Amino acid sequence: MRIVLFPVLFVLAMALFCTSCLNNQSRLPEKGVSQELARQRYNQISRPAYELSFHIPATKAEPVAGTATITFTHEDPPNDVILDFDGGSDHIHQVKINGEAADYDMVNGHLLLSRSFIRQGHNRVYVEFTSGEQAMNRSEEFLYTLVVPDRASTVFPCFDQPDLKAVFSLNLELPETWTAIANGELTLEQQQNGRRTMFFSPDQPIPTYLFAFAAGVFQTESMTRGNRTITLFHREDRDDRLQTNLDDIFELHFSALDWLETYTGIPYPFLKFEMALLPGFQYSGMEHPGAIWYRDNRLILDEEPARTEALSRAALIAHETAHMWFGNLVTMEWFDDVWLKEVFAGFMADKITHPQYPEINHELEFFLTHYPRALAVDRSQGTHPIKQELENLKLAGTLYGAIIYNKAPIVFRNLEEIMGQESFRLAVQEYLRTYAMDNADWDDLAEIFDRHSKQDLEQWSERWIYGTGMPEISTEGMDEETARAARYLKMHERFLDGEGDVYTYFRELKAQIRREESHRIATYLLHNLDEVFWRFFDQDARMRHAAALESLLWDRVQQSPASEKNSYLGYYASVVLTDSGTNRLVALLEGSPEIPGHSLPEERRFNLIAALKLRDHPEAPRLLQELKEHTASADRQRRIAFVQPALSSDPSVREAFFYGLANPDNRRPEPWAIEGLGYFHHPLRHSHSVKFITPGLELLEEVQETGDIFFPLRWLEATFRGYGCRESVTATWEFLEQDTDLHPNLRLKTLQAADLMFRAASRSPEPG
Repeated sequence: MRIVLFPVLFVLAMALFCTSCLNNQSRLPEKGVSQELARQRYNQISRPAYELSFHIPATKAEPVAGTATITFTHEDPPNDVILDFDGGSDHIHQVKINGEAADYDMVNGHLLLSRSFIRQGHNRVYVEFTSGEQAMNRSEEFLYTLVVPDRASTVFPCFDQPDLKAVFSLNLELPETWTAIANGELTLEQQQNGRRTMFFSPDQPIPTYLFAFAAGVFQTESMTRGNRTITLFHREDRDDRLQTNLDDIFELHFSALDWLETYTGIPYPFLKFEMALLPGFQYSGMEHPGAIWYRDNRLILDEEPARTEALSRAALIAHETAHMWFGNLVTMEWFDDVWLKEVFAGFMADKITHPQYPEINHELEFFLTHYPRALAVDRSQGTHPIKQELENLKLAGTLYGAIIYNKAPIVFRNLEEIMGQESFRLAVQEYLRTYAMDNADWDDLAEIFDRHSKQDLEQWSERWIYGTGMPEISTEGMDEETARAARYLKMHERFLDGEGDVYTYFRELKAQIRREESHRIATYLLHNLDEVFWRFFDQDARMRHAAALESLLWDRVQQSPASEKNSYLGYYASVVLTDSGTNRLVALLEGSPEIPGHSLPEERRFNLIAALKLRDHPEAPRLLQELKEHTASADRQRRIAFVQPALSSDPSVREAFFYGLANPDNRRPEPWAIEGLGYFHHPLRHSHSVKFITPGLELLEEVQETGDIFFPLRWLEATFRGYGCRESVTATWEFLEQDTDLHPNLRLKTLQAADLMFRAASRSPEPG
């Protein structure tokens, strides 16, 4: 009886507490931050500010402890206050409100504070706590926070919603050999008893999702131009590689800042500009004011990068810099408008990079960057409007994808054409001035756009922002190269819709690649060819076509300019199947045959060895061991060790890797987890891995809850990698039909990621 009675008494006690503590609430706060809770707090709470202090231990195994002093103004009449803290009740150690020890409770990741302690007007809440690990990305030698969109509450108690902007002051107590970067300026530094304490001052008001700090063993580089200094934190151990890239990295940031100040008419809005290059970082970049995070290998390029790689780096830098105005100066009210900050950042990045790379056909680049990816979602059963509904911030990560990053820029370019460039710019400037250091939604911006436009934009907005549908592709007015790319894209879409047979299209792709002079278009065609080869062919068909395909690609490797060789070599390694082809990779890794004007950097060497491991080549283990012995960086050593089991020829080792991913701790760093999962599901492993599609899908909701914003879609894409068989389709549909509680946004993501698999399985290639 006691086993049954205790939970009943506990629930009754909780109900009594919450009735007294939250007697004006219609119900207990649900997990995450609901729109209802966000609106209620916005109407009650104003001028929040945070004084935060964290004790960072020397070892990863020890938890991070902290204190938070949260001040805010509470409207009349005083009401109960709900803070967000997703660390559990055992992670809260003390709470004081206005100087008094206060009663509190924890419900569904919220810290409940009774109105009996809350005053009308100014309030001060002090909390001692232990941070959760979810957003505290920790290695033995460094850590960094990543709290977008709703993970600040796993690090410290807060009002974790974008429309309650606040100022932050921060103290970090660190091991003596560590340093740190944060949003604010470093104002004081002290050392005592083998520890270092760093004090960071407040800057402008920002939402909680932009709060950030990184700490660890970092080196720094700085450059000053005029009255502006930019500082770079990094862990790159290859000084020659760093120095090759350093000037370009700084120059691209200075150039982007100058351009944005001119275009917007608003000086850089924050006190400092710093960045950290992080190994294994989940995204390409993240735009915290004063402290941008980048994945290190997106900015540190090989000695002879392809023009498209250099342009991609410039666009990334411009994108994150543009966010200082679009997203950080003016922030969306709710994450259903996350697309707005992203489309502005991408749209401005395109404008910024044009004069930086005048030799590049930017119309072609825009077309091939955005249209194929946008169509890939819009053609699928998982398509959705640009502006999606979002009832709770815990699901904000499900909004991200190609509709935001690729379709929305196409739509905004159309809007600028309708309005004219100058009218569009004047509207943007008014928007930034009107809502500076505040929040706005699409309707606020649309009203300003409408005033600056000669056309009524309401119907346009209903069709393109709130509606669904594939953009129409017209070659009218395109330059010759872009028109040619558009024709290739239309041909590919017709093929995916079922037109023609597989082998005819495959032969046509090879013919197009042979005669195509544009490297950018050729790589698009190669992407399509690779897709057909792995998804639409069975292994017998691949072997019949392998030798001719390898010959075509090796010719491209040999004959192309130095900056283009790596991309062709990557496609060669992707499709190689013959003994002569794999032996050529071995010889290349050993220094012969040499490719004129080309050397193999470490990252490329690992990729080639991974290709050999997937093909169970007998020399692959030796080559991998030699690479590990010559890899000096502990970060790169960790990455190789992480993914190596997924490449094993032993199915039991691969299975152990997969089952290990069921533990969220084993899915960090996320890019490594996705890389390993992609190896696990490589087409050459499908006969073994297909049975793991269902277990992978069954982890999807938990992956979404514990992973960062791009992780669920990337998890799905890796799970469906290269599949085109009926068994994989059956497993996917059975999962979707049986899991009726799967959130609609995750269902859409699954349908997006599975679209090519569905289409490939419906085609039966004729012998040829």
